[in-house]
Amino acid sequence: MVVIAIIGLLSAIALPAYNIYSSRAITAGILKGVQDSLRPQIAQYYSRTGTFPTATNLGLAISGTVVTSPAAFNPNISEIIIDSGFGEATPSQCVGVEVSIPGSNVGATFNSSGANTLIFTFMMYVDSTGTMQTVCGTYQNQLSDYNYLPANCVYGYITAGPGGKFNIATNNICY
Repeated sequence: MVVIAIIGLLSAIALPAYNIYSSRAITAGILKGVQDSLRPQIAQYYSRTGTFPTATNLGLAISGTVVTSPAAFNPNISEIIIDSGFGEATPSQCVGVEVSIPGSNVGATFNSSGANTLIFTFMMYVDSTGTMQTVCGTYQNQLSDYNYLPANCVYGYITAGPGGKFNIATNNICY
């Protein structure tokens, strides 16, 4: 009886951890694919024009910032937004890319105010030395959402997250 109780206890701990781990692996693969595809396009556009692109500039949208066919990157993605300046006053200083992944597509329950969609964000900017940098994290700022991000994506968009702050004004990314 004690052995069964111990096995039950270990299962209660291990199963949720395994589910998070497997969902994180799926999510990390999706995000890596998007980043690997878009980083070179964004860097090439910036080197040609000296400004950062929107989805339209990259030929991924008819107009605006929402990518027309996000499933072309991965069928588990519901939306991709590419916005130069990320809504800031000086759009040529950075680009923000938001990738929305419904939890049901990756076997996860994200803590995102009932929407169950993880909004992963990565930003590219040129630092004071002229080097292009990429920072990434989650848009929702729910601590549990960080469980599903790749290990190097630890920043929150406005509030502090594990590993630091991901705040445009604080980091002078777009100003």
